[in-house]
Amino acid sequence: MDDGPYDETDQVIDDDDIVEFIELEDQDGNDEEDEGAEIMGASSGVRRDTESDDDDDQLQAVNMVADDAEIVFDKHAGSVFCCDLEPVNGKIAISGGEDDRSFVWSTSDGSVLFECTGHKDSVTCSSFSYDGKFVATGDMSGVVQVWQIESRSKLWSFETSDLSWLQWHHSSHILLAGTMDGDMWMWRMPDGDCKTFPGNGSPTDSAKLFPDGKRLAVGYGDGSIRIWDLKAATTLHSVAAHFGDVTCLDCYHDDVLIMSGSVDGSAKLINSANGKVLATLNCKLQEEEEGGTQNSVESVGFCSSLPLCATATLKGQLAVWDVPTQIQRQNCKHDEGIVRLVWDHASPLIYTVGMDGIVRLWDARSGNTASQWTGHTGEILDVVLSRDGSSILTASDDKTCRLFHVYKPDR
Repeated sequence: MDDGPYDETDQVIDDDDIVEFIELEDQDGNDEEDEGAEIMGASSGVRRDTESDDDDDQLQAVNMVADDAEIVFDKHAGSVFCCDLEPVNGKIAISGGEDDRSFVWSTSDGSVLFECTGHKDSVTCSSFSYDGKFVATGDMSGVVQVWQIESRSKLWSFETSDLSWLQWHHSSHILLAGTMDGDMWMWRMPDGDCKTFPGNGSPTDSAKLFPDGKRLAVGYGDGSIRIWDLKAATTLHSVAAHFGDVTCLDCYHDDVLIMSGSVDGSAKLINSANGKVLATLNCKLQEEEEGGTQNSVESVGFCSSLPLCATATLKGQLAVWDVPTQIQRQNCKHDEGIVRLVWDHASPLIYTVGMDGIVRLWDARSGNTASQWTGHTGEILDVVLSRDGSSILTASDDKTCRLFHVYKPDR
């Protein structure tokens, strides 16, 4: 640049300098808006498809949401209802969805390792055995299958009535399932030896295995909770805990205390040794107390490092409670409903996911948001934290699974 004195003759434009005349028309700023939209679209790096309005809306959502995921798995043709991570090293994941399909895939690059074929309805349950040798899948119609990871082949299959939940024993190759007619099943792999646990005429909606591995707490649609002795296949206690479906359960590390959540807007602390309700945690909002719609408790959980527990509701309320006193310590409000909460394995931090598609990390001691991760353009329907606490896998209504690396050195 010339730093000499300013000369007005430098600003004179001769006729020879004019290349083209451009006429400007007043169109109420529409040209400027269109140009701005084109610039924003070009800078996003996403090709716009004008074949349908739905595709346009989805691409606009992708443009607006920053994607923090390390891996995106997009092989499903519909909503993804369930997911799990291989527990030993987290190198393999499984997902199941609305398209009646379940995939086992690599978390390093998202490539499909094999497909769990043979399902007749939406795959709503998928999980690895405790050692990662087997994976189980279940669909809404009641088809349950077990696959061997090493050989990538089907090991066993069974058909029940409509399936509600499916989970592995935490220290053996025993698979447990509950159905909409209230019955419960237990199979030992790989031979498929079976025990049945008759229901009470009400659907079983949730279950949680005790740390001792010998008992199972099961929640039912009539608000009751039954504690089963798995070896004897008998009921130890039946607790009339709620006035509606028991949506979620958790067991404390002392093998005695259990926690339940329900559509009636409450959570219960129960002594499993005698079947007594110790406390009721009111998760209703003020407008509900005045006659509004109920605030269903969708997820509950105990902290492993402090005597705290948490409840998450469909109206976006994450509450942290002191277990000994049952006093609410924190109330962390979300703009939309919460589907699941997961405590960190080693610290008083809570992950929440829900209808806004965001993964949030909360500090239970302060009630503040520690971090958050975005990328989904639909509701998050399932979530799992890796065994080492370094990764979160989510399943979403947007037809994808996303793997987020969440480990923080100062955590």
